[in-house]
Amino acid sequence: MLHTLCKLIAPFLPMVSEEIFKGLTRELSVHEAEWPLPQEFRSDSDLVETMDLVRDVVSAALRLREDAGLRVRLPLQSITIASLDIGNITDFEYSYRTKST
Repeated sequence: MLHTLCKLIAPFLPMVSEEIFKGLTRELSVHEAEWPLPQEFRSDSDLVETMDLVRDVVSAALRLREDAGLRVRLPLQSITIASLDIGNITDFEYSYRTKST
């Protein structure tokens, strides 16, 4: 992962990426390495689906805040989410509660 990241950041941080790349691979230069192919990145369909759900929830909350005239910087005490697919919402709620405590 870090190997690929070095290749991707090389145009923007040439010296930093070069040092990290050389330390990782002992190859000559990150700038002479092959560019990473899209096939090298794994796709996690569950993660994509969960992030779509999170994006929808956040967008809806932002719309409601705007309609109510609430500033975004003020934290909400609670939010109620209604969904036909309760499984996804339950997973989202559990994940949020365990990470925020």
